[in-house]
Amino acid sequence: MIGRRNVYIVIMSLFLGMFNQVYAQNKYTNNLLIIKALNANNQGDKAIEHYTKLNNNEFNLKKEIGNTYILLKDYKTAANLFLQVNKENKKVGNYELAQCYGQLNKPVFAIKYLKIYLKQNDKETISQIKLNENFAKISNSTEWIECWKQEWYSAIELLYNDADYEYRNGNYNESIEILDNILKKRPSFHQAYYLISQNYYKLQEKSHALYAINEALKIAPTKAEYSYIKSLLLKELGKAKKALKEINYTLKNDSSTIDYYILRAEIYLALKESELAEQEIDLILNYNQSANTNTIAANIYTLNGNYLKALKYYNLSLKNEPNNAKVFVLRGDVYALTKTYEFAEKDYSMALDFFPNRGEIYHKRGVVRVKQKKYKEACSDFSKARDYGYLKSEESLKSYCQ
Repeated sequence: MIGRRNVYIVIMSLFLGMFNQVYAQNKYTNNLLIIKALNANNQGDKAIEHYTKLNNNEFNLKKEIGNTYILLKDYKTAANLFLQVNKENKKVGNYELAQCYGQLNKPVFAIKYLKIYLKQNDKETISQIKLNENFAKISNSTEWIECWKQEWYSAIELLYNDADYEYRNGNYNESIEILDNILKKRPSFHQAYYLISQNYYKLQEKSHALYAINEALKIAPTKAEYSYIKSLLLKELGKAKKALKEINYTLKNDSSTIDYYILRAEIYLALKESELAEQEIDLILNYNQSANTNTIAANIYTLNGNYLKALKYYNLSLKNEPNNAKVFVLRGDVYALTKTYEFAEKDYSMALDFFPNRGEIYHKRGVVRVKQKKYKEACSDFSKARDYGYLKSEESLKSYCQ
């Protein structure tokens, strides 16, 4: 019979073992997140630097670093890494190997791995593969031409290829019609529901898009990309609490994709959960400095009253996207809040160069011009704001322009 002390030791050992396992898993997931985020931000050199420090040969980390070398156009090193990955799992890395050998102008090897990939069920459409620039060097080779003489796609997959082609060319209703026909023949083809959702989103019919992605999730409930889209739609439909629940579910299925954390930060912002939003964005900013991320960060810092930080990130956003009129308006709002009215006026003027018919922006500029005692210019702005349908400007006209 085991004594109480020994039982305690056994229980503590099991607990510590579980804790270490969870910690190791979280550490691994975070490293994958970092490398994927750096790749997404075109910082391949930093991704390799991070990976080198890890001394970690985990399967998915090695696979993602293979993508890093493709990003850096070092196709030989990328091929060597994907060969290692493929040795561990024959279903993984075939398409990447085909692309590497395509760039290395080795059509025999490229087609060898492309054929293996084409036998898989979950593959890119014909047009996506044929338009992939990584195959440009071998597109006239005998091996490439002979490869495409074989039928690699089922009738349903060919229809889906047509629907994808129509979607990419902006023919959304035509795409939906093809996808509806696919679902009549194969109701379990979740990819069709996914693409229907994307079409409806482009058509700004978000309720229909939400219905379609829900149908896709009934068939493939753990597919993180689908639940991410559902969360995005819920947020845009003003259902932030439900969106938060869904993005948390998404992150349970895939905690290594930076876009999912970015969306959660936006949802926290929508919910006015300022502290949680700031914690999330502080994590994201370590690995992602895109214009979109910088704008979201600035919005969060504005909500929290951290105006200096907000201005810093609006400036960074405009550095990446110097013609983003919406950011000029947002930065102008912060300048107005900090009583630097001259800068606010300049930002609103820049925005009006892009949006000359926006009454609200004319009104904003009129307000900061009043603060500078530029009454004539302000009254002109209030008048234009009213002409463009911004009714609140009537009060300003009565107050300052009689």
